[in-house]
Amino acid sequence: MTFKAPNAAKTRSASIMRDHARQYAPEAIERLVYWLRSEDPRASVASASLLLDRGFGKALQVNEISGIDGSPLMPTLSVTLTNAQPLPIHTIEATPEPDAHGDRG
Repeated sequence: MTFKAPNAAKTRSASIMRDHARQYAPEAIERLVYWLRSEDPRASVASASLLLDRGFGKALQVNEISGIDGSPLMPTLSVTLTNAQPLPIHTIEATPEPDAHGDRG
């Protein structure tokens, strides 16, 4: 992957457009306030939402994730063995335990 520096002409063009658009910000806000105060509920709510978003930032979206019926999620561990070799089986001879008299078997 190669990194390419932004084209200077594109960067300058974007900067000019941003500065030009910002000149209309006061007029745009006045228009939003006009619609905020209108009797049309759709226009009023839409403009109120835009003004609040610009003034205070958009509200954070919180996503809660839970298990079945709202129970907490339980962590799980998954292990995948690759190239596993079977372990050698060792036979151990059992020695009988001594009885109460000390005799073994």
